[in-house]
Amino acid sequence: MNSEINNKKLAQQMLDNMEGIDFPYARNRLYFHEWKPILKEIPSHTNDVLITDTHKISIGYFSNGWIFNDNDYSGIITHWMELPEPPK
Repeated sequence: MNSEINNKKLAQQMLDNMEGIDFPYARNRLYFHEWKPILKEIPSHTNDVLITDTHKISIGYFSNGWIFNDNDYSGIITHWMELPEPPK
């Protein structure tokens, strides 16, 4: 139960941090994926994913290293998760 509450708080922080990013569907529909530690798994594709250093959430992708969509992001990535599905 505690981890579910923490996930919802983290998702809300993610949405708050996404102001100005052109992903309106992510703010309109919460779809919770699990955070995946990069020490156990990295994305097998080059699609955008949510990334975090446990303090800030951004969007980026992995291609022989992390590529950040936020030019100001300089954290050390610890976890990632898939973007939510767009509304139908």
